[in-house]
Parts: sequence; C-alpha cells; structure tokens
Amino acid sequence: MGYFKNERTIERVYLADKKYWVDVHTDVTWKEGKNFITPDENGNPSIKANVSDYLAALIVDWNLDDENGNKVPITPESIDKLNSPDAAKLVMAAGNGTGKKASEKKSSSKN
Repeated sequence: MGYFKNERTIERVYLADKKYWVDVHTDVTWKEGKNFITPDENGNPSIKANVSDYLAALIVDWNLDDENGNKVPITPESIDKLNSPDAAKLVMAAGNGTGKKASEKKSSSKN
C-alpha cells in the first residue's frame, strides 16, 4: 500500500436538481491545504482564504453550463454564482477524506 499514493480520491456531488454534478477532491494535500487552512482558536482546521478559491483548487470537473449550453469554466467567479445550498454541499465534500479513487469513480460512472 504505502503512504504516498499516485491516485487521489474524488467524490461526485449532485447538485439540488440532480441534473448537474461536480467532481471534487476529497483528499487535500498539504501543498493545497497550507494556502487555505489554518487552525482556529480550538486547534480545529479552519478555512482562512476565500472559500471559492479553495473550491476552485479542489474541483476536478463539472457539467455546469450557461444559458447557451456551453460548459462554464471552473473559476472562483463561477463558484460565486452557485446557489448557497449547492455551494455548502461542495464545501462539505471538499477535503473530507471520503470518496472513491479516480479509477473507481470512472468505472462506477459508466453504470
């Protein structure tokens, strides 16, 4: 097995209408986390940067589109346009350490 792994875990999060989905890394490397996470007054991890920047760094892919059917790029500005319940679901999934490995996700998404 080994501590350092080549493959990251990804969770597919379905948004409120179930038509749209977002694939997000559930494992955060220190390289990613050190820019966004700091201990709070109780020593628990707390996001110290803009949450939209944090999500943009952890989102792998999505099928969100504009009114013309064009896929919208994954940017903090696009994330800012999400409705609050959907954004909250993504924050809860991002970096939570659960989810499937990318290879498992790809095989299960074919079903």
